[in-house]
Amino acid sequence: MTAPDTAASGNAGGQRPDALDRRSLPAEALPPLRGYQQEAVEAIVRGAARDGRGQVIAACGTGKTLIAAHAAVRCCPRGLVVIVCPSLALVGQTLRVWRPLGAYTAAVCSDDSVADVAGHTDPTNCPVLADPDEITAWLHHAPHGRMRVLAVTNNSADRVGAALLAAGVTADLVIIDEAHRTAGLVGKTFARVHDDTHLPATIRVNMTATPRIITPGRRHGEPHEALSMDDPSVFGPVWHRYPFGQAITDGWLDDFRIVVVGIRTHDALQVLQDVDDDRVTAIGEAPLRTAVVQTALLRAAAEFGLRRVLVFTPRVADSRKFASTLARTAARLPAAEQPKGRLTTGHVDGQQNLRQRQIHLDRLAEPPDDGWTVISSARALTEGIDVPAVDAVVLTRPMRSTVQVVQTVGRALRRNPRGTGIATILVPLLLPDDPSRLPHADDEWMAALQVLWAMRAHDDTLATDLDTRHHHARTNVGARQPRLPERVLLRMPDGYLTDSLLRDITIRILDHATTGRAPTGPTESWTAGIAAARAYRHREGHLDVPRYHREGDIDLGSFIHNCRGRHRRGELTPDQVQALEQCGITWRVFDARWQRHLAAFTTFHTREGHLRVPRHHREGDINLGSIAHNLRNQRKRDLVPRDRIDALDALGFPWAHAKEQQPLQTPPTPPTTTRDTAPGSTR
Repeated sequence: MTAPDTAASGNAGGQRPDALDRRSLPAEALPPLRGYQQEAVEAIVRGAARDGRGQVIAACGTGKTLIAAHAAVRCCPRGLVVIVCPSLALVGQTLRVWRPLGAYTAAVCSDDSVADVAGHTDPTNCPVLADPDEITAWLHHAPHGRMRVLAVTNNSADRVGAALLAAGVTADLVIIDEAHRTAGLVGKTFARVHDDTHLPATIRVNMTATPRIITPGRRHGEPHEALSMDDPSVFGPVWHRYPFGQAITDGWLDDFRIVVVGIRTHDALQVLQDVDDDRVTAIGEAPLRTAVVQTALLRAAAEFGLRRVLVFTPRVADSRKFASTLARTAARLPAAEQPKGRLTTGHVDGQQNLRQRQIHLDRLAEPPDDGWTVISSARALTEGIDVPAVDAVVLTRPMRSTVQVVQTVGRALRRNPRGTGIATILVPLLLPDDPSRLPHADDEWMAALQVLWAMRAHDDTLATDLDTRHHHARTNVGARQPRLPERVLLRMPDGYLTDSLLRDITIRILDHATTGRAPTGPTESWTAGIAAARAYRHREGHLDVPRYHREGDIDLGSFIHNCRGRHRRGELTPDQVQALEQCGITWRVFDARWQRHLAAFTTFHTREGHLRVPRHHREGDINLGSIAHNLRNQRKRDLVPRDRIDALDALGFPWAHAKEQQPLQTPPTPPTTTRDTAPGSTR
């Protein structure tokens, strides 16, 4: 990364924090620090003077925003601070924490309500800027006698960088919150916050609870093509670490329990008995899955006295449906299974402004009529922002990554003074009607296994417990029944936890939680999935299955996607690999898809003599116009690999959009010849 030109820096010289005049903002204006927070601030001050950039890794809910504010007072009390946040909600939360400092403040984002949520009722105290020229003007007029703070979203960071460069100013301190969001492909826009040629800064502090480490096996290309948080040249060394397990031991976070609640298919269908059977069949699994999750939640809420619950769904539509139908499902259950008190539900998504979202969060903090509140969301509340202390989170499906699981679970671990001290992580399970098939329902177990693996990676106490129990289970075969950790509870109907079934399930869970590998073998889900793959290949002639395609009642898109991931991790048996390859699976799907797209571009060029593809043109079954349009947008963001650029350049691909292109030159029409006229002759 390029070093900044400190001659034009916001602190008028770019001095390290040990050389700065600390006369200005009193740290006493902020809430006092806990012991571990004070240690983090001291580590930042030392690291900033020594390294210039570094990391603070601290569990969700341990006050990273407050740590950053105190560190800024120590490092640059009269300097320019840029705080980069992944969401509008986190911008508002950050401004609210920093407000007591009385800094000269502005937000750079797309939502004017962010200042209101932060408590800045006077817009002149915290203007919301969107244009680089506005930001440049703000920088020129900002008083240099006190701290200046720009709170920005990741999406707006480029505008701030452009304004800094235009004004000839270097930020004294850049705080990158939820820094794991900036790891990944080198060319991604979010990664530019680490580069002084895009966002010049003297000190960078990367803060996260879940560092994203991209191992060589997960990189899509050469190692230098990905940014991993174990690269000190980009993210700096780790200055301070405060993990989940330590925060729980110290009493600053609630302990947790993972509760797996099984609902029989028959019971879930009973809940849906007033829904027309044909409609249930037509729309696949969606209503059945919703009924399973809702029934599991209602039973767990009644057993554990849950009053504040967050539910996370894979899609926004699922979240809306969940919130709108939960009360109806509750009314169908026996009175003994219904939680006490009035139920209030709500849905939160990224399209709501911060005022709308806050209404739901207020009801979560204080359930109306002393009842209980359930708020559902797809991803809007999974990370970064402070939500009211809750009793439970519900994971309705496996998530995309360990990072996402830990960030989601972190919503429940925040200390709840009115709670029991134990947060519930609820994982519903759709059970086969035949109990003997339960241990082999891999797809259903995956969410629970994913939670266990994710939490052990961030809690040494849980990891040790799992390893010890796994060792005893594997070395004392035939001895006493193996047991799961006390933090893992199974709630199953009668007949589903016989001694033999419980032993099989326990060993499989411990195997996965210790090795990180999903169970493999000739399971029912594998048999159904490979049969659906063969049917698709026979009909379509290939196995390039769209991500969300269903083949009958089989989610074939997810099945193929998961098989590719398991193949990459070495989790498929040789027989499974052979069966998939006989179906024509392409392991590196993006490479294969690109070759199909390039062939379509070549066909178009051969026929038309150019590559000015109309916006909605289809070449066979390929929407070539949309692909060309997307490639142009990706090229602007440096997301197109060089070999693909070269291949398209060889065909004369125009990288400008249609309205920016020069008109095609029409070749001159050759003279017409007849029997009576030859070229060069006259009559």
